[in-house]
Amino acid sequence: MTVPFYLVSLGLAGGLVGVWVRRMLAAAGLISGFHSGMLTVTAVALAYMGFELVFMASVRLIKPTRSPLPLVCDMVAQAMALVLLPYLIHISVPWPWAVLHKYEPLIYFAAFVGPHTFLKLVVFFGALQSRPASPLPALGYLAAAGAALFGAFVAQQQLAAAALRNTTVAAAPETAVRAGTTWTRARDLREGLAAHLPLTGLHGDGDLVFYLSQPEDDPARLETAYVTLAFGGGKSASFEEQATLADGQWSEFRVPAERLPEKYDAVDVQWSALPGQKWLAKAGLRPVIATDRRLTMSGPWFIDRPGNAKKKSVVIIALDGLRAENMSLYGYSRETTPALKARATSMSVFDQAYTPSPETPGACMSLLTGVNPLRHEYFEGHVPSPDSTPAVTLADTLRAAGYHTAAFTEGRGVDGDDLVQGSGCDRGFLLFDDAAPMDVPPSVPGSSAPPKPLPGSSAATLAKAGDWIEAHPADPCFVFVRLRELRAPQRLDRYGEGFLGKGRTTNVLDLYDTVLLDLDRRLDAFLERLDALPGSKDAVIVVTSTWGPDFTASGGVTQKNVLHSGLTEAALRVPLLFRVPGQAGRTRKVPATLCDVVPTLLSQCGLAVPPGLDGVDLARQGEFRDCVSMRGNPVALSVRSGRWRFAWQSGLDPFTLQSVGTEAVLEFVDVPLFQSSRTAQNNLGKEPELARQLRQSLSDYLIKGRAATASQPAQK
Repeated sequence: MTVPFYLVSLGLAGGLVGVWVRRMLAAAGLISGFHSGMLTVTAVALAYMGFELVFMASVRLIKPTRSPLPLVCDMVAQAMALVLLPYLIHISVPWPWAVLHKYEPLIYFAAFVGPHTFLKLVVFFGALQSRPASPLPALGYLAAAGAALFGAFVAQQQLAAAALRNTTVAAAPETAVRAGTTWTRARDLREGLAAHLPLTGLHGDGDLVFYLSQPEDDPARLETAYVTLAFGGGKSASFEEQATLADGQWSEFRVPAERLPEKYDAVDVQWSALPGQKWLAKAGLRPVIATDRRLTMSGPWFIDRPGNAKKKSVVIIALDGLRAENMSLYGYSRETTPALKARATSMSVFDQAYTPSPETPGACMSLLTGVNPLRHEYFEGHVPSPDSTPAVTLADTLRAAGYHTAAFTEGRGVDGDDLVQGSGCDRGFLLFDDAAPMDVPPSVPGSSAPPKPLPGSSAATLAKAGDWIEAHPADPCFVFVRLRELRAPQRLDRYGEGFLGKGRTTNVLDLYDTVLLDLDRRLDAFLERLDALPGSKDAVIVVTSTWGPDFTASGGVTQKNVLHSGLTEAALRVPLLFRVPGQAGRTRKVPATLCDVVPTLLSQCGLAVPPGLDGVDLARQGEFRDCVSMRGNPVALSVRSGRWRFAWQSGLDPFTLQSVGTEAVLEFVDVPLFQSSRTAQNNLGKEPELARQLRQSLSDYLIKGRAATASQPAQK
């Protein structure tokens, strides 16, 4: 009868110790909730019983005895757990010193452990003095100890799962969030709560990247945060690291590939201002932190490992208002682009490249999607919903292939906004900086009006792009840079004398060439910086323009001092230069458009070119091809076909093809003759049949383009 009473006393003592531990952990903020508390009591009680039974089995093995004295002494030792009872039922003790109130739980526990340990020694020495017996009963104690310890392990695992559930919440939906001048898709994460993120398609040999920032409205500014990741879906794994937080910008937090599990389909992300304790994580305990502090988290994003020779980094630089006719690289009489001309010896220079649209949003979307404006629907004055266009961007494709993507678009400028967050041009970019540099001139003496900001130098944008590229030397990267300084040139001290001349009246052409010369120097410095970076020689670099100005119309200047553009040869013919590793420089006369950039780059990066693009891989482009450009509503179209360029006002709405204006031929030009003599031409009277054919081809193109758009599902 002694053994059953012993087991009962052991269970009661284990329960009291378990309740004491639960109360201590709850006071320390390591557990919360009734379920977690009960699992804690169960795990501690079973573990206590298991180790006590191991002790008793050891005594029975060392000195087997028939005497009940060891069990009786051990029951007395278990009864010492009653010392904890006043503390557990909140009986107030008038301690003589105030400091003892602080350490009251430990005083009670010491009052239990001291006598308990002494009585354990009594049990051992009592067994030594007792009559010997068979050691076989010790096996029963060992079996009971094993069962108790196994039960403790199961309860601890359930406690870990419960603790995870208590601190894990479904991840908040992503929204566009700005830190400084840079946007990304991100979500808020409260301190101490783990956001559960189901993951698909994020397995591979690369790193896992997050971007972190503090909300601007959070007054508690932190310099560091401790981020813990728990992976699920395969072999469990966790990762904890300190993240440095830069005030007013996104800070990168990266998990190296070698620290990732082989398989995982979800990750729980938690952060704290204080470092976690590894022993707590192993015990399945998570601190319960109740603060209102938040971090904004973007990601996770999978970034492919370096070493894949086919995945070359890509840099696209597009300049607004840069026309080929004013570049010494293309034969202009003034040395406006001497640096770019020198670099062109190692680049493919396309002599007959055309923009699909002589305005920035439409041209950039064609540059980034490989489809014409009829399909992506970015016309002058019309910006579709980003989710409604069927076009997949180059950034989307490269991002899915593990590229690190960033854009610097100067979208918010003095003369208006265009390539901004939410415009659709941000799709596929992890980081999207749409701020244009601005300079604030000194105040005018005697004037109370604040000075109007002036456009800053594009050198600032190039510097930001260079800093980002330099910070990711081992990643396959895609960087898109748009510079707008040339679209609205102003006479500023930073340009120097240039082509303006002393004492001469400034005209728009001289000013344009002077700004272009300065941009040539800035661009050369940027490319020089890229060349100095490790692995930069393997990057593909594209330099082009979205449109060129037409100095013959309206004096060359429109509203807000922006240069005029239209469906003319000067506005539509743009520079297009490719620097491809391992390829010698040459000038190519084949017709090209900005739509060709996407398929050409994807082929160079070893990626499949999606079907149905309007552009082609320029490495395989033949000599004969029509290049179509368009703008406006009613939509006007221009086609470069062989030596001819034909411009036609359709009088039709580009979205419905309903008649909303008058049809008319705008221009019919023999391009080589125009480039050599600039004389007036009457080709409509000389070549009426050719004009009819070209008009019909543009009409067919318009109808086919609308049909193709209507038949394609919207991009989600």
